[in-house]
Amino acid sequence: MWLLRRFQHQFFPRSGRYLYKPLMDKMCCPCYTIKCAALEFKPSKSQRKVIKKMIRFLRTGERPSCNPKLSEDAATDEDGDACPGTSEHPAQEKELRKKMTEASRIVRQGPADAANPKTAAETSESDQNSDSRTGETENEVHDQPAAAASMKKHPKPGHGADPSKPPCKKAKELRHQQRLERLSQTGTEVPLDDRKKSNEPKSLEELIQEVEKASHGCKHKLEMRYVRSSPMNPQFEQTFKESYAVYHRYQVTIHKDPPSKLSEKQFKRFLVDSPLREENLPGAPECGYGSFHEHFLLDGKIIAVGVLDILPNCVSSVYFYYDPDYSFLSLGTYSALRELEFLRLVHQESPKIDHYYMGFYIHSCDKMRYKGQYHPSFLLCPEAYTWCPIECCRPKLEASKYSRLDETDAVDAPVNLPEVRILYMQMAMRYSDYRGFAPNANDDEEVSEYAQFVGKKCAGRILLYRH
Repeated sequence: MWLLRRFQHQFFPRSGRYLYKPLMDKMCCPCYTIKCAALEFKPSKSQRKVIKKMIRFLRTGERPSCNPKLSEDAATDEDGDACPGTSEHPAQEKELRKKMTEASRIVRQGPADAANPKTAAETSESDQNSDSRTGETENEVHDQPAAAASMKKHPKPGHGADPSKPPCKKAKELRHQQRLERLSQTGTEVPLDDRKKSNEPKSLEELIQEVEKASHGCKHKLEMRYVRSSPMNPQFEQTFKESYAVYHRYQVTIHKDPPSKLSEKQFKRFLVDSPLREENLPGAPECGYGSFHEHFLLDGKIIAVGVLDILPNCVSSVYFYYDPDYSFLSLGTYSALRELEFLRLVHQESPKIDHYYMGFYIHSCDKMRYKGQYHPSFLLCPEAYTWCPIECCRPKLEASKYSRLDETDAVDAPVNLPEVRILYMQMAMRYSDYRGFAPNANDDEEVSEYAQFVGKKCAGRILLYRH
């Protein structure tokens, strides 16, 4: 068993108390560790839409309908769950598409032609016959639809906007400009917020503030609660049953797990137990280091839970699950945005915490590619143990599932076996000292393989348990 001593598992995601590192060159779907530079992150247009969708729901209680023309990111959350209506009600969706097709045909042909399709066909046929050459039969005319289409008249192209006139502006931008002019004429100092460009998108913090405002005095109220899960504090114990019930529904509905395998003991072993200790060291955030559960409460009820590890250099997302009844809110995307915003708040207390770890990025699995949508993101090279921008990695992963990502000749420094850190008899020591305590132990091959897997940096940080 590999024990974590000082919270350094940035390279290796965990499951319960265990950290794991896959043998990527032997896997069918290689898993690359991914991290996001949280301080430089700016939400994309589709991510801002997810937050605005949440705001509308909190204010009005409106459940958005699924529009087939929406982008894949908006219609599907991290787990690849289609928005309501795409898969659960195929008959209704088919009928809706049929009506939309009929409506568009009526618009193209006109109501009279749509009501009498035979007349429309006869009119089209007579037009073709009148324009055809003498001696051509009716069948020959019908064999030339391309010729008939080419005879349609198209309007002549215009000259475009008048270059002598100023470009058109949006009404909102014009009102903003007029307000600034009035302020300058009266000698009033222009507020700092008004100096920003009117078309500049809102920051992540500004969007989250709008969510907080929408949660007060509106249709619904959304709250965030962070509780320590290992060791379990009293508040976590009080909400354990409710949190487990959401997990059970999520696994059965979304991942089709057999209910018989989803016991409270399995839930605790998977998402509650942790190798991390509770520590409040100098420079740590107010909540301290360790493992936490992030509760999303809608009107006081838990609808989603994020499992987080707060480490000295990062916040690591371990797992996320939600009530399937609220999948229309794209809670997977929303939770990642809230965790990025949470990291920025923690960074103000602990400046070293500046990266958001999202576990594994699997390029060969469409459902796992969403993690690369949070820019700027970086993948860990499996050979050089260096971080590479994901934009540079995608072409290589398209060509081959497994690839060295670092383009330089960099290699991880060889591990000196005597320097590997060992935990033996509740004491931390180097491997050379361990051999003095256990001269008959035949561990050289196993410890050498372990050191090769984790690399030199981690071999000097992680304690390898020996007994």
